[in-house]
Amino acid sequence: MEENQTNVAYLYNKDIVKEEAAAWIIKMDQAPLNDEETKQIQQWIALSPFHESYIHKLAKNWDSMSVLSDLAELFPIEPESCNVDSTETLFFSIKKFLQLKWLTPIALVTLLIFITPFYFQDHTHQYSTQIGQRSDVTLDDGSKVSLNTNSHIEVDFSGELRAIRLLKGEANFNVAHNPNRPFVVYAGSGVVWAVGTMFNVRYKHDDVHVVISEGTVKIYAESNIDERLKEKLSYSADDSNQKLGKEVIAVAGHEVLYNKTIKQLNILGQDELDKKMAWHDGIILFEGESLAQAVEEISRYTRTKIVITSTDLNELPIGGSFNTTNIDASLKSLSKAFDIRVNRVSNNMIYLSKR
Repeated sequence: MEENQTNVAYLYNKDIVKEEAAAWIIKMDQAPLNDEETKQIQQWIALSPFHESYIHKLAKNWDSMSVLSDLAELFPIEPESCNVDSTETLFFSIKKFLQLKWLTPIALVTLLIFITPFYFQDHTHQYSTQIGQRSDVTLDDGSKVSLNTNSHIEVDFSGELRAIRLLKGEANFNVAHNPNRPFVVYAGSGVVWAVGTMFNVRYKHDDVHVVISEGTVKIYAESNIDERLKEKLSYSADDSNQKLGKEVIAVAGHEVLYNKTIKQLNILGQDELDKKMAWHDGIILFEGESLAQAVEEISRYTRTKIVITSTDLNELPIGGSFNTTNIDASLKSLSKAFDIRVNRVSNNMIYLSKR
């Protein structure tokens, strides 16, 4: 609570404000504040309207007359709003409190009893597809999400951001425009930040592939984004020509590959873009990929294991359109077009070999 904390980054970091507000509430509930502590909390409250409004709301939830009385002396006029949900006022970090030296065992138990019903309240919605399935979902804000095979997202709109976590697989996002509430997709080690646009995210192993169909997004290879990134986003196409590192701006027609850094930024032609998005129509398009690559891609859509038993077929170039909803038909067309023997040795196993 020192005065040297009053820098710009600190003033607008609401997570820090929430943690410190909770610390003050507990301290006030344990014992009356001395003169020095009273001076410190007055300085803390004066840092911003959010400081004052938030600690008051938290005090009301704490339901302690002594705390409310003490706070009333510090600011007699009740703030109207701090723009947070009633349940959000209780979302501060337990881990941080465990590190506070002055927190007594009794206070800690009291804190845990108080916050547990709220802290662990589930604000998320889960959407997933099984192997071979596709699904379309309309979110509460009007954004539309298409899930590809064997995919899973977690949606949380309870906070300041419209937050999505792509836990596995692939999803396409058609984002409803809202400049005051960014739409972020966490995938792998990073995050895709948008306002109103359309883009596709595929999480494969540790790599994340992002294809932008419309608008502009900003991609961070590391997801520990801070408050400064919540400023209104404004881009131009020229901004995308920056040196690759931890973040990059991408516009329609761009494909970005990231892991812990931005590894590639490619410019796609319309044909390439259509090929990337063909899964929406239940189609996989190959244009010279190796048979090994084709089998890996086809295998995403079936529980049947496909094995190339003739290793010299691995690099055979493959081209054509394949139906993701009928893998047997796709393999049959593969067999005819490229003279490959398809042998189903069991219900769950297919061998590919030379004729």
